Amino acid sequence: MLTFLLADGVVFLILFLSYLYLRWKEPEWAAALHFASAIMATAMTLFALAGSFTMAAAANAQAKDDHMLASRLVAATVGLWVTFLICDGMEWGRLLFFEKPPVIFARTFCLVTGYHALHLMAGLPYLVLVTVNIRKSDVGAAALFTHFTNLIWLMIFVAFYMFGTDLQGL
Repeated sequence: MLTFLLADGVVFLILFLSYLYLRWKEPEWAAALHFASAIMATAMTLFALAGSFTMAAAANAQAKDDHMLASRLVAATVGLWVTFLICDGMEWGRLLFFEKPPVIFARTFCLVTGYHALHLMAGLPYLVLVTVNIRKSDVGAAALFTHFTNLIWLMIFVAFYMFGTDLQGL
């Protein structure tokens, strides 16, 4: 798992640095995200952080041989990630179909946030398998994947939403 996460981290770092370069080079980078996007992203961040906490608690419960609690906590993380993906889809729809941001912003936003969303979609079946096979699964490895995926989101949240949101028209 650690080797996979390191390789995956390098890929994300390349995408993220590409975003930063494009933003630096683009003379008129529009603030396409507004206050509503910041609120949605904050809620999504809370769902992501809650998923990390529940996975840490699940790994702790599995270490104490409380498999029922560990299974419930991993299932809670699945629910949090599904909620996150629904909010992410709503944000994409609002941004791309109603706001019509500049093309360079839309492409980089979709590429970086889509990379994160793919991790969530790939991680959901993995977490379901961990939930079903809680006695045989390594919840600690699943928690590591969850923390990594949420770290990606936190970087996206800071770069796109905290530094890229137009709060002038609250």
